[in-house]
Amino acid sequence: MPEKPDENSQKKLKKLRDAKPEDNQYVAMQVSAHKDSVSLFQRSADGGADAKFEGLGGIPRFSFISAMA
Repeated sequence: MPEKPDENSQKKLKKLRDAKPEDNQYVAMQVSAHKDSVSLFQRSADGGADAKFEGLGGIPRFSFISAMA
């Protein structure tokens, strides 16, 4: 486990610290992170390196939540 966030994550944290509530930065970043998670989960379910995730049926529900964001 890394001792500190990578450079990209540090930039995101700085943006959040500097954001004003009306900027909606937090919500936008959470939506983006969720979409990244769906993509990672989908790739794993479609035959990623870890066979225990192959064929999982949770993608449609997970993707539906993303579509609502």
